[in-house]
Formats: sequence, structure tokens, C-alpha cells
Amino acid sequence: MPSLRLLPLLLAQLPFCVFGFGFENAGASCSSDEYCPGGWSVLRRPKDYSAHTCNPADPRRAKCPKPYMCVAAKCGISFCCASDKMLDKLKEQQSVEREAKEAEEEEREEARRREKASLAENAEKEREKDATERSAGGDDL
Repeated sequence: MPSLRLLPLLLAQLPFCVFGFGFENAGASCSSDEYCPGGWSVLRRPKDYSAHTCNPADPRRAKCPKPYMCVAAKCGISFCCASDKMLDKLKEQQSVEREAKEAEEEEREEARRREKASLAENAEKEREKDATERSAGGDDL
């Protein structure tokens, strides 16, 4: 155990250690190929296409949307990254779901058209029946 005389000195150095390892590393800069490991992609903001950063030490900023994870880059900044294979699988799944939803909507629309045509056909038959009954009833007088 370190001597108690060194404790104040160690505590005095603590802010520098926290700042040096924290998210606000002012000297950190990464090239875009260093944001995530090989075979992974960084999450980009739709507005300005900047890389989405995160901070595992700060729970409010540590969250990355699924399937992205907070990954520390070599430059000292953490980015939201996801495996390219996982992203491809997710895109394929979303495509299949979208196609199924579109097919379901088309089936509903076709069912509505058939029902509307059937109702129109029934109404026409009723009119013809009424016209026939009226003409047959007029002959009886």
C-alpha cells in the first residue's frame, strides 16, 4: 500500500488521468478508416453525415441504437459501430418485411375491389329484379 504521504499527490493527479482517458480528449483525431474495426461500419448522422460518437463513461451518451455498439477507436474516441454482416442481415430482414407488408396491402386492396364490385353487381341485380317486378305487376292491372 502506498504511503499516506503520497495520497495527496496521487489525488492531485486524478483530474489529469480522468481528463486524459475521458471522452473529451481534445488532441484526439481519427481518420474515417480508424473509427471502427475492420469489417465494421460507423453510424452516421443523417443530417450532416458525421460519425456518431458515444461515451461509455457517461450513461447518458453511451447508448448507441441497436444493432450498433459503443466501440473505442485507437485515437481515444468511441464511436457507434456495427458489424457489416449484421447490417446486411438487418437490411435483408427489413426488405423481406417491407415486401410482405406491401403484398398484404395489395391483397387487402384487391379484396376491397372485389367486395365493391360484388356490392355493385348485387345492387344492379336488385334494380333489375325491381324493374321486372314492376313491369310484371303493371301487366296485372
